Amino acid sequence: ILCFTCESVKPVAEMDCGHFVGRQHKATRFHEKNCHPQCRYCNRYNEGRKDVYAVRLIERYGPNVLLELQEEKNKIVHWTHEDLKTVIDTYKAKLES
Repeated sequence: ILCFTCESVKPVAEMDCGHFVGRQHKATRFHEKNCHPQCRYCNRYNEGRKDVYAVRLIERYGPNVLLELQEEKNKIVHWTHEDLKTVIDTYKAKLES
C-alpha cells in the first residue's frame, strides 16, 4: 500500500490510518476524505506530516477540502452501537470487494 504522505510502499500490516483532522473529532473520524494510509514513520513519528497531507488532500479533492473538513469536525456526533457496527460492516465489505 502507498503511504499518502511519503509515497513509500509497505504491506498493509505496516500501515496506519492517518487523519488530517485528529481522531478526537468524532464527526471526521471515519470521513473518507480525512482517512488515508500512512506509514508508521509519517503518522506516528512525524506527527502525520500535516503539511504534506494538506497538499495531497487538495490535489486529490480540490481546493475546498480543507475548509470542508474543518467545518465538519465541529459538528456534534453521538455514535450509537448500531452506527459503529454499520461503519465496521461497510469497511469490511469494501475490503472484500
